[in-house]
Amino acid sequence: LCGQYLNKMIFVMSVAFVPIGSLLWHATPLLLMMGQDEAAAEYAGVYMRIQFPGIYMQCLFAGISIFFTAMEKSYLPMLVQVICIPFHALWCYLFVFVFHFDVNGCALAVNVTYSLCFFGVRAIITSSDDPAVKDCWVEFNLDTFSYLKIFLKLAVSGLLLTCLEVWCSEGIQ
Repeated sequence: LCGQYLNKMIFVMSVAFVPIGSLLWHATPLLLMMGQDEAAAEYAGVYMRIQFPGIYMQCLFAGISIFFTAMEKSYLPMLVQVICIPFHALWCYLFVFVFHFDVNGCALAVNVTYSLCFFGVRAIITSSDDPAVKDCWVEFNLDTFSYLKIFLKLAVSGLLLTCLEVWCSEGIQ
């Protein structure tokens, strides 16, 4: 059952990422419409287009981390991050200073780091001997789409609560 909910999350997140990704992909004209400096808007737009795959991988990783937490195994994604984060500093150094990719190198480093985090957690799931972990990952099938309306209702209300939490904490600061 856990694997079906995980698949539902991945499906819903992937569908939701289409409009969100479209906004990110067209960041330059949106920033210009909001009155941002032209050079800054162009720089930010290029950065967002390069970082686009990394943001999606970060979302996948975050969703799977929540499921590990629900199974009382939050140490597994934490372990992956503890391994990946020092390499992130290395990627940043290589892409920015050695290969001279400038700020775009930071976006590439994010892509590499979050991709490694996602595939690291995926490797833990598929290679684990623990049945609770191994059963968490099932291939997509028609069960993924059953009760999707109920799942969406819970997902949207959770999203709104998370947004309110962030907005309130930002308002306090």
